[in-house]
Amino acid sequence: MFGIPTDHVPSPEPLTSEEDERLLVELSAVARDTLAAATEAELTQAAPLWAGIEEFHHVAWFEPDEMRPVMDDLVGLARRARDAGQMMYCAVCV
Repeated sequence: MFGIPTDHVPSPEPLTSEEDERLLVELSAVARDTLAAATEAELTQAAPLWAGIEEFHHVAWFEPDEMRPVMDDLVGLARRARDAGQMMYCAVCV
């Protein structure tokens, strides 16, 4: 899916201490570029998988058609970051 096997995607790099309430991580260039290169067919195939992720069950994204706009936004962000030579970051509440 998305052009490369997931076992080749490096883990995110933490940018904040694990004791902080929010953990800020930098996604790898591989993750950014893989998202940026995602095709319509790959996104359609991945939407049901993403909608079924256990961590998303606390929000309203239970159906693939509800997840797809979020995925499209994320892919757009990845494309803009890649084109600008910038990285992507994720804040995780711990």
